[in-house]
Amino acid sequence: MPGPHEPDHLATIQTTRRPPTDADIELAAAILLRRTDRRHYLPKPIPARSLRSLAAQVSARGAAVRQVPDTLLPRLAVPMHHAVAAHATDRLYQEEIARWSGRDRFTDGVPSRNAPAARPAGEIPVRTFADPALLDPANQPDAAQWLVVGTTRDDRRAQLRAGEATSALLLTATELGLATSVQTEPLGVPDAREEIRTGLLHDCAYPQSMVRVGWSSRGSAPLADTPRRPIDEILEV
Repeated sequence: MPGPHEPDHLATIQTTRRPPTDADIELAAAILLRRTDRRHYLPKPIPARSLRSLAAQVSARGAAVRQVPDTLLPRLAVPMHHAVAAHATDRLYQEEIARWSGRDRFTDGVPSRNAPAARPAGEIPVRTFADPALLDPANQPDAAQWLVVGTTRDDRRAQLRAGEATSALLLTATELGLATSVQTEPLGVPDAREEIRTGLLHDCAYPQSMVRVGWSSRGSAPLADTPRRPIDEILEV
């Protein structure tokens, strides 16, 4: 955050030559493979060592991660349902979703081909996008793990660090063969976010993102690329 009066200027990046490590190469290779998979995952547990690897990537970037145990999933479901209910009657939210998702998109957003239909009643809900067209053959609860990425502060710098940590978590999961889906809908609803902070993080951290992690079904269709904005809209050289 180099310019206090330029809130859109997130960082100035300086590059330095050095030999890449094996970990650098593996994460770089994962960039081309990573996809957001919003479908159900397999009822297959994730090895503890894999979860530790994900947590290590988050902590190395100045954030922390909480794995939500199965016993607390009902507590997570409450703010998730609150957010869905709040957004169902929020006209501005519905207009934004309609602008940012559905159909064939070219520069940003979530196309119909990457969004499955809403989850069955009784499951933890995830964000629903416009015109979902991605087939999700499974209709039973899966063995996904929910990871909450948090920071001790809640300013712009902490949010940037959490974004870096989430990116590293996603790429590490991809390198380990795991599927991921970022879930942030309740974090945009103040009351729901506070429920997550107090009920799951015990007031020790501010939740900045949540990630579903699991194993994709081998029978699932490959996911299409999602559009990205031109690089010159993001970086200034």
